[in-house]
Amino acid sequence: MEVTGQLSNQSVATRLKRIHRWFTHPDQVVHPHHEQDYPDSTGPSQVVPRTPGRAIRRLQATKVEELLQGYLDGVPVHELATRFDVNPSTVQKHVRGNGLPLRYPRLGPADIEEASNLYVSGSSLATLANHFGVGKDAIARALRKAGVTLRPRPASIVTNS
Repeated sequence: MEVTGQLSNQSVATRLKRIHRWFTHPDQVVHPHHEQDYPDSTGPSQVVPRTPGRAIRRLQATKVEELLQGYLDGVPVHELATRFDVNPSTVQKHVRGNGLPLRYPRLGPADIEEASNLYVSGSSLATLANHFGVGKDAIARALRKAGVTLRPRPASIVTNS
């Protein structure tokens, strides 16, 4: 079986030069079909600009602990994501991976308690949703989880035209 292609029969020196160029010029990538594979080659004959990609940010263990403590303190996920320069889904991944209970967006424990009291005293889900800046479904979910029994929806008035 014969192996052919851009990586076959390269000398160790050529591979090391390619790796060295990759580390010293991260903004450029050498197109393998345009590079001379000779050990005495001084560089590529054609350089193709690298397409920008998403930066991969791995948080150190101490930073993950800070992130989780912020989450437990009630800091919003989007704020933690900005603070640690990661995607909000990364924050959620660390939260789930460490077994922390998920919380509702923008509704902390104090907000849920206030919403419960307002709902029991007669406020509607729509009023609470507007007050807290979340959807009616988010309010309903939070209230159910807090043990509040939701009132039945008012019967729809259907008119025949």
